[in-house]
Amino acid sequence: MKTKKYFVSYQYSNINNPSNFGFGCIELELTEKIKGATDINGIVTYIKQTLKTSMGQDVNVVVLYWRPFEEQ
Repeated sequence: MKTKKYFVSYQYSNINNPSNFGFGCIELELTEKIKGATDINGIVTYIKQTLKTSMGQDVNVVVLYWRPFEEQ
């Protein structure tokens, strides 16, 4: 199955201390094109889980921008 690569930028904040926040970006490889809010919500969930694993904290995440990489 062919996959599609995306660049996603986001902002996150600590649930317990919203003044503790930051920005990040990630490259995702998805099996389906991003088609709507449901797909974006899935990306938010993935980023939250990834940040919780790496930071050990629950965070809120807002996707700021996403774009597919150029196909070659």
